[in-house]
Amino acid sequence: MRANLPQCANIGSCPRNPQYRTKEQQAAHERKQLEEEFTVRLDESQQRAELWQRRYTDSTIERALQDAAIGHEAFGPSQIIALLKPQTKMVVDQRATSTPSV
Repeated sequence: MRANLPQCANIGSCPRNPQYRTKEQQAAHERKQLEEEFTVRLDESQQRAELWQRRYTDSTIERALQDAAIGHEAFGPSQIIALLKPQTKMVVDQRATSTPSV
């Protein structure tokens, strides 16, 4: 029986079975797979970078607020952080080369 043959009209160029692909079709198929893998890995890397950037920014803001609250002898530094953190953002100091400031 012919149970093992792929269900293609033109068996000589069936794209589902690598055995029946031409070199050009095989190269295109492999290129497509590599592009898809690259896109997935790139998206994952970008998500990880954004996650760590957010963590760095949050911890830097928290630390700066805590240092300022302690330096000015605030009664409850954690309250100052809770009040000011949502309204605080970190920007790059234009006067310095690359020092971020809160």
